[in-house]
Parts: sequence; C-alpha cells; structure tokens
Amino acid sequence: MLFVDAPAATVQEFAALDPKAWLQFHGDEDAEFCASFGRPYLKALRPQSAADFDAACAAHPAAEAIILDGGGGSGEAFDWSLVPPPAGRPKPLMLAGGISPANAAAAVARTRPDWIDVSSGVCADGEPRRKDPAKLAA
Repeated sequence: MLFVDAPAATVQEFAALDPKAWLQFHGDEDAEFCASFGRPYLKALRPQSAADFDAACAAHPAAEAIILDGGGGSGEAFDWSLVPPPAGRPKPLMLAGGISPANAAAAVARTRPDWIDVSSGVCADGEPRRKDPAKLAA
C-alpha cells in the first residue's frame, strides 16, 4: 500500500484492509511515523546525491528497504550513477522511476537493485492505469 504524506488515520484505515500488506511511504514521512503502524515498510526518496541512500537508511532504521525513485508516477528515471554499489548498501534497494522494457536490463546491470518497480513503464499506451501484458512479458 502506497502513501504520500497521508494522515495516520488514513494509513490505519487502509492497512486494516490487508493485515499482511507492507506499507510504502513516498512523502516527507519521518521514521517515527512510518514505524508507528507496526508493519514492515519501505521508504522512498528522489536521490539528489550519492549520499542520499545511506542518509535514508540511517534516518529510517526500521525500514525494510529504501526505494530510489525518479518521482512518484512520473515515469522519469533519475541519474543511476547516484545508486551506491551493492557491497556498500546497509539496506536492500528498490529501483523505481522510468523503468520500462527498453531500459530494464540496463537499469539492473548498472545499479544491481534488490527489486525494481516498473509500474508506469509497463502501462498500456494512453491508459496509465492498465498494465500492458506484452510490456510486462518483455
């Protein structure tokens, strides 16, 4: 379940719908807020420097992983040179933002993430809420 600066009551309401769901926070939520729901969570950020990943790991010690994203739902990639090498990562990394069948292999080869998020990159042309099976298969 993905939230962007949602009030605690909203997170609780939706989290109650699926007690096993992990929570994703894509706004300015602090670690205390994210951990307050007693659920595994992922914290997203738009990296501006190579130090941002480690800073996010330190700021969110209870996060299961950190998501580096080009910008929520924009379909824009960020500068992948900002992703730290796997050996130096204190937490798992999810790579998101602008990943599509055309660049997924390069994204994985360059960054070696633990997971990738291809959401907007596999949408049907002209239908941003529907996934294209052919793009998913690619």
